[in-house]
Amino acid sequence: SDGASFFCSLLYTGSAWVNATTFSSLQRSSPRSTFPGLCFVRVLSYDLDQENHIERGPDGLRRLTIFGVDYHQYDFVFLCSEAGEPSQIAQIRLFEERPGLQHAKFRAKLMFYERAAPTLPLDERALSTRRDAEYRPATIIVGRLRVLQQRPSDEDMHSDPFLFYTEQPVPDNCPICNRSEESLVREQEDFDKLLEATGPLTLMDPFNGCGGLSLGIERGSKVIGMYLANDISQAASETYWTRSQQPYVTNMDANDLLARLSAGEHVSTIQEDAPHLSFEHRKVLETVDVICAGVPCQNHSTLNQFKKADDPQNALVLTALGFVEQFHPRFFVLENVVSIDSWELMSKQIDRRRVGGGEAHGGVYLIVAILLELGYHVRVGIMQAGYFGTPQQRRRFILLAADINSTLPELPHPTHGFSTITLRSTAFRDAVPDWPVVETKNMKSHPRCIPHARIDVDQAIGDLHPFDWKSNEIPQAGVRQFRCTPEKGCRPIFETTYPAGGPRSTYQDRARERHMDEPTSFNALQHFTSGFKPYIVTNVWNVPMDRDEANYLCKIFADFCIDVPYRHRIAAPHGALGRAGYPGGAYYRRLDKNDSFNTLVGNVHPTAKQSRIIHPSQYRIVSIREQARAQGFCDWFRFVGTAKEKTQQIANAVPVTMGEAIGRSLRKAILADYIRDP
Repeated sequence: SDGASFFCSLLYTGSAWVNATTFSSLQRSSPRSTFPGLCFVRVLSYDLDQENHIERGPDGLRRLTIFGVDYHQYDFVFLCSEAGEPSQIAQIRLFEERPGLQHAKFRAKLMFYERAAPTLPLDERALSTRRDAEYRPATIIVGRLRVLQQRPSDEDMHSDPFLFYTEQPVPDNCPICNRSEESLVREQEDFDKLLEATGPLTLMDPFNGCGGLSLGIERGSKVIGMYLANDISQAASETYWTRSQQPYVTNMDANDLLARLSAGEHVSTIQEDAPHLSFEHRKVLETVDVICAGVPCQNHSTLNQFKKADDPQNALVLTALGFVEQFHPRFFVLENVVSIDSWELMSKQIDRRRVGGGEAHGGVYLIVAILLELGYHVRVGIMQAGYFGTPQQRRRFILLAADINSTLPELPHPTHGFSTITLRSTAFRDAVPDWPVVETKNMKSHPRCIPHARIDVDQAIGDLHPFDWKSNEIPQAGVRQFRCTPEKGCRPIFETTYPAGGPRSTYQDRARERHMDEPTSFNALQHFTSGFKPYIVTNVWNVPMDRDEANYLCKIFADFCIDVPYRHRIAAPHGALGRAGYPGGAYYRRLDKNDSFNTLVGNVHPTAKQSRIIHPSQYRIVSIREQARAQGFCDWFRFVGTAKEKTQQIANAVPVTMGEAIGRSLRKAILADYIRDP
């Protein structure tokens, strides 16, 4: 080494292994680079020690660095959220330093803005002044947002959750704000021109399912144009093809696909008139830019009560890495259940339910080691779908990788409020989110910066036609009943696609995308339920709507539900479980319209493990379309197969809204590469 080069190639941050390049380039990028003789870690420590001071820039505006982010006068900012509520919004008018104080040494003069009461979708982005400016500790500032003085297009607001607007006058004496906005617009325009000239990127999805992850990445990144997709389920593959109309969709075991592509063999697609897939199509197969893999996770899931040490599905994640090795994309996205980070290598079967005795966390450590060896830098973390505008509790393990010459995408910053959860990984205990969080005593947390309110069940599905399963009970006013049979299910008939009145929330408006200008039949909406036996229909009608955590026993044994807390209730008092004193389980539970969906699973049944699937205000379970809405699928998305296959596809999917957040991070990384090397 010549003394100017760094001695390692990767830096471990607790949640990422990042390309260190050379020490000299890090020095040049550091504002403290004039201090010689400091190692890289010492330079970073020096930066953190010195960052909190007020300075006046060349434009005359005062600036302050808070939690590593530079803020200046006239920035619009988010303030620290409390209890998961949306962050307050303010504009910085002044920074002041108060010498002699150890706590709250810096304060900011803030002009507060309030969010307008929405009367139309996306109106929650409108801001208006609330009161005169006030002084507050500068440390309550947790994020920056963009505020325009005219209403942006709906598409711009869908693309940027941090974009707001106000029609009231704001200070126009902020040259740095104007230059920043102009530079951002210019960079985006140049980037779009480049994509138009070079063509969109190619995405490969060897475990596509119905396509929630790849659809989200496409919508969030706006750079994907060609797909190579595969799934072992024919119904899922046909759903994917129906959605994308891409010629390269196959239906086979992913291991067979990898072997045949590696050998240069022809692979038939699901459409007979579509081209055969092979290495002869070099424009497609030699330019795979992104591989995403939502690998089947049943053996890692905590819902699986019968795990097998020799389950071949355990190795499918290695198959995904085989595609990465073969095609070496710029970016790789891996999604799985959180419990995959507890995957033990070389574990043994303890009994018919449990495995153990292997190398703790060895599975995810092996994944990271292979990617590093293949020339990637890697980031891992936990994402909660609810934090990204999904009306559902769904935590997932996410791994993002980029080749060593590309920018490593960040884990997306949350955009919506949600319940406090744990974001800690058992395999990577030092891993913490890249964004500031509020920690609680029980290791749960929520973001300090929350741009938008949570999405609840009613906001997600409240605009769809109401209907009940037909029963001998007195019908609800204004709600039609339709017969539910085990063979045919319950298929209601309405003359219009949606009830009168239009969408009542931004989520509903986005779900109706592509339906606003062209009429669509109600049948195409797939707003129907699976079929059940008569006694189940009766039990669902016995679940009250006016009691929290009620189940079907409440109508039969009124005192039983009033006097006994839900979690301590026994099963049916006259049944075998009840007589033995066993708990009744979470059966026949009704959704709360002001809460979120539980994690969707493939077995949508009132007596399944996850049976909180009864509509909050109707006597039936949630429909196929309502389940799809819970996963962020728009109403134009059609699912192919039987009712059971449809629900399985929906449950196995990655929420589209979470995929969109990952897509936005990919776009940001690709844009950073373009700015660095146009």
